[in-house]
Amino acid sequence: MRFSHIRTLLLTLGLALLLTACASKDIEHYADQGPTLRLQDYFNGELEAWGMFQKRNGEVVRRFHVHIDAS
Repeated sequence: MRFSHIRTLLLTLGLALLLTACASKDIEHYADQGPTLRLQDYFNGELEAWGMFQKRNGEVVRRFHVHIDAS
């Protein structure tokens, strides 16, 4: 094997190990921690939201503003 092939192989293995280390979080570990998200409390009262729709190339197609009075 040439040095460039070995270097590419080691780099690929290193990146694979790095990515798998980040993906191994167990969400069950956080199940008993708070605060608890209660949507009926969170979305109670006046809410405002802004957003936009974009094409895949990043071009903004439409913007919007929403005002909600929730109960």
